Amino acid sequence: MSPFSPKLKGALGAAAVLMLTTTAAHASFIANFHNNLTSNNTNTVFIFGEEGTAGTVSSVGGFNQNFSIDSTGVFELSLGTNGQSMSQNGVVNTLSLLVKSADPISGLALNRRNATTDMTTLLDLDGLSTDYRVLTTTGTFSNGSQMSVTATEDNTTVTITPNDITGLTDGVPVNVVLQKGESIFYSSGANGDLSGTRVQSTAKVAVFAGAACTNVPTNVTACDHLIQQQFGVENFDTEFLLPETPFAGADKDLVRVIAAGDNTQVFVNGVLQGTINAGEVLQINNVGNAKITSDKPVSVGQFMRGQSGSRSVGDPAFALLPSVDQFLNAYAFTTPVGNEVFNQNQLNIAIDQSIAASLKLN
Repeated sequence: MSPFSPKLKGALGAAAVLMLTTTAAHASFIANFHNNLTSNNTNTVFIFGEEGTAGTVSSVGGFNQNFSIDSTGVFELSLGTNGQSMSQNGVVNTLSLLVKSADPISGLALNRRNATTDMTTLLDLDGLSTDYRVLTTTGTFSNGSQMSVTATEDNTTVTITPNDITGLTDGVPVNVVLQKGESIFYSSGANGDLSGTRVQSTAKVAVFAGAACTNVPTNVTACDHLIQQQFGVENFDTEFLLPETPFAGADKDLVRVIAAGDNTQVFVNGVLQGTINAGEVLQINNVGNAKITSDKPVSVGQFMRGQSGSRSVGDPAFALLPSVDQFLNAYAFTTPVGNEVFNQNQLNIAIDQSIAASLKLN
């Protein structure tokens, strides 16, 4: 259905992250990192491909490194403490990374700090868009809800119609001109939510959104960093499968749905949950294994709750769900190791029952 390789994500453990990425389909993608709770986080890019695949990771700000994938099928590029992190609201920067190869690759970006960690899948350049409606959640602390926009071509005019962006007026569009590889980063104050912000551009851009460190929901501790690369509105869809995160307890997961058009009805397991207009968000509490549908295209975010509620293990995590039409038949994944906070790994899989017997883990 769509030109990009969609990705799945699940998360579990005390600030642990488990990410899935599709088998490689294209040969370039953008990696962005946002400010974590404090500046002592470590940023990492994971690059997947066949053994012998080589390429470059670079920024217009001067970062440049070659990579070559060995027999493990993944190259791990550590950027060090706070490497390439964006933090200055409304300021153009050159911190975005472009990962390129002559051969197929796919990737993940990990922002890791003790007790506040998240990872995002990275979309192929072919899958980027010129029209986005941002989906994230409330930022509990200062520099809370966050987003960034990165240009893929020179002289790209980006029109931001803001919601809760510090220093901008809600609903009043502003224009920013970016050159290829340049980014602009936006944030809210404490308890702000950038969801519903619209990003339109004259050429394709990459959009990432999340929160520096936030509680999910806001009255349940402990906070965690959140980040996900966003889908353009042409890749919104109408049918999604949500596998619940383990150890959820009675409260299960929190789901947020954003609409591309007006008068959009949203259903969970066939039961109407509400009607929303373009750019509006419907929040649904306590969602376990579920089929989420809508009568018009939407984007669906799955948020794992913090562990001080009914959950016994794990901090908040954020996943944008690929639609059923975007499912693939093969995925690669990695689970970060080397720290006591990653003491458990869980793999959540949504699969049609009729083909469940064919599932294999290599």
